[in-house]
Amino acid sequence: MRNEKYALRDTQYAIRNSIISWRTQTAVPVRVNGRTITPQSQVLQIRLPFGGFVWHRPLAVLVEEGDGEPEAASGRTQTIPITDVTRRALWTLLALTILVNLFVFMRRPNQ
Repeated sequence: MRNEKYALRDTQYAIRNSIISWRTQTAVPVRVNGRTITPQSQVLQIRLPFGGFVWHRPLAVLVEEGDGEPEAASGRTQTIPITDVTRRALWTLLALTILVNLFVFMRRPNQ
């Protein structure tokens, strides 16, 4: 039995049966206080014959105001981006590591 609360829907499809796919997924919308909230994530999938790798990263939250009916006058949609602080910190550490190694390599006396 499938739990619809956690079911995901693809919004952009990658090529079927490919080894690598990168796509945006949206979760099932949740209604809270007259707003419809829909989380989005990006997914990287690598499929190999002996296994695979799946990496999700948060992307944004879509907030739709109003009652969700097509004829609603206040059906305003707002996209709130999610800043992935961990990802930013890892890229910063990688850049600092490369810069320190370059500095040490250039300062080393010729032999």
